[in-house]
Amino acid sequence: MRPSPDQIRQAAYFRWQSRGGGHGRDRDDWRAAEQDLLFALNYRVLVQYRLDAPGLPPIGGEGRRVCRFCEQAEPRASFSDPTYVLPLPESFGNASLLARDRCDDCHAYLEGLAAEFEAFHRSLWPETAPTAISAPAFKGLIAMALSILPIHELDHFPDSVEWVLNPNHERDSPLFRGLGCYVHQAPTPFPAPWTVLARRVEEEDPFPYMLFFLGLGHTSFEAAVPLCSRDEEFDGGGLMIPQVATPFGPGRWPVESTSTFIPLAPAPPSRSRPRLVALPGG
Repeated sequence: MRPSPDQIRQAAYFRWQSRGGGHGRDRDDWRAAEQDLLFALNYRVLVQYRLDAPGLPPIGGEGRRVCRFCEQAEPRASFSDPTYVLPLPESFGNASLLARDRCDDCHAYLEGLAAEFEAFHRSLWPETAPTAISAPAFKGLIAMALSILPIHELDHFPDSVEWVLNPNHERDSPLFRGLGCYVHQAPTPFPAPWTVLARRVEEEDPFPYMLFFLGLGHTSFEAAVPLCSRDEEFDGGGLMIPQVATPFGPGRWPVESTSTFIPLAPAPPSRSRPRLVALPGG
């Protein structure tokens, strides 16, 4: 669903009022209002965590432990004490969110991807910020989304899990067109580190089924979770991603943020010519 011009006009006027009036930013107000409305009309928050909150319930529940990534269960797969298994890195403010549904082998591999994403995050601060995100770093971001996804929703993402677990990053990078993430920079820091999954409301609307957000300090990341079976009918047609720094709406005082799309880094040239798969953002 797209917002009407009247809806955008009212939201843009609210933004103009909230920053004390003044001219010269009319287009920015209009564009930000349109993106906020695109998200509000087409998504609902499915999962939300304040990462510095104490005593968060572990992901995976009680009972026999089964890995959500490789689907192996104990005793065939080994599982460490969940106290040491963080589905999101501690460097992103995760103080107590733990996972019972990651086997040791998958966790070791996924921690390597998380380290790649942490390195990408650190590289955003110099003046020469990266113009692309590597496949391992992007997989690290998507692995975080898959780690907090409700277990019943994982049925729509078997290809996403397989892609994240594929260690041959150079081979699969050129298969995707338009893959990447938005990096939003806000002038004021978030009050706490947070993460959110938001799910599409209407099945027939051309928006990705699942959006993932991760916020820390002045920065938030936004990405569509790729290879979702609920997006297959849109293959080749392209999907729109509302560009919003947070899924919580503009609030009483809308914050002016800058948004940059960081595409997936191209793989080294290859003699073979892989088939292109259209994904959100293309």
